[in-house]
Amino acid sequence: MANNKINHYCIICGKGYHACDSCMEIREFTPWRLLADKPSCFQIYMILDKYKKNLISKDEAREQLLHHDLREKDTYKESARKLVDEILDEPKKPRRKRPVVETVNTVIEATTAQNTELQNTDMNDCE
Repeated sequence: MANNKINHYCIICGKGYHACDSCMEIREFTPWRLLADKPSCFQIYMILDKYKKNLISKDEAREQLLHHDLREKDTYKESARKLVDEILDEPKKPRRKRPVVETVNTVIEATTAQNTELQNTDMNDCE
């Protein structure tokens, strides 16, 4: 069929494209055309789908996504972009409750207090 009217929209990027739903070639060899405009979008869709269904972990999904060109991620549909961002988001390392400087100052103050006590004790022994 030579009809080029848009009859599908990519599930990842939202771009319109034409795919012949009745052609045996599409139905037997390239069923991904029913969901995506290009193979890379379909591959990303498969990763996101497996992640949403808990078939792969966040780390596995991140590893798989990093093998794809995500430079156009900002043009993805909002739902796909949010899920990709969620997967690629590295867990934040917990902040230390007390900065190192405070810890060092505390150690210095404690050492100074001990030294003062020792000096006072030594002086009392001399009397």
